Amino acid sequence: MKPIDEELLQKLMNVAGKGNTIVLGDNVAYKHVENEIGHIEPGGVGIQINYGENPKKQSRLDDPLASPMAMKYWKRLEEQGFVGPDGQLLPDTSRKQAMYIADLFSDKLKLKSKWKPFEDLWNLSNLAQEKYKMQETGTAPRRQKDIAKVFED
Repeated sequence: MKPIDEELLQKLMNVAGKGNTIVLGDNVAYKHVENEIGHIEPGGVGIQINYGENPKKQSRLDDPLASPMAMKYWKRLEEQGFVGPDGQLLPDTSRKQAMYIADLFSDKLKLKSKWKPFEDLWNLSNLAQEKYKMQETGTAPRRQKDIAKVFED
């Protein structure tokens, strides 16, 4: 982890006590807390620094998404440009493509819960509704054949 820049820390400390939340770019946020419970004492200052990652995203794959069979599919999805090495969707991957990936993936792994593992991993919701919408409109996701090929054995 990178150490915080001393000048930046001083700027943050200078605004302490003013009761504001200040966001400095995408990576640093300052918030003065009065009555919150957590890791910061009431009246203290909390500083959160993220280096290029969304802290809400699950950063690891849980079983059964980390099984040997699943890892084979993750590698293929990465090679096709749908996910990164951590299993997170790449920016060009649409919700409809994510739904289709989750649908085929969960069928291959015979998951009891079809959508939840992927919704948790990708910080998405309502993938089942996305599938319903696709069925109603009859529109397939872009690169549907590429996704289907990933899951061919």
